[in-house]
Amino acid sequence: MTEHLEEIGVGPWRGEWPTDERYDPELLAHGDRRNVGDQYRYWTREAIVADLDTRRFAYHVAIEKSRNGDPGNRRPGTTTRLMGHPDWFSLQSRRVPAPSR
Repeated sequence: MTEHLEEIGVGPWRGEWPTDERYDPELLAHGDRRNVGDQYRYWTREAIVADLDTRRFAYHVAIEKSRNGDPGNRRPGTTTRLMGHPDWFSLQSRRVPAPSR
């Protein structure tokens, strides 16, 4: 059985190239197969980051290592840090020892 793989992204730019410096000539010529939103298609990485920087807001992501050693968490660790506003959880921000194996 032959598997049909759909090509991701877009091919070379059709028509006159844009003059905006955010566009990458290599991507315009050969197509953009990156996993980016359509609004960033053909843009340089630096231009995408600069645009995202104008929309960022301050937040933190807390990652909890599960007690069973979740296979998705390949980084060894001895503690899990719970962080956040004191009203968010009763433990507030304190270190919790990792379970011993």
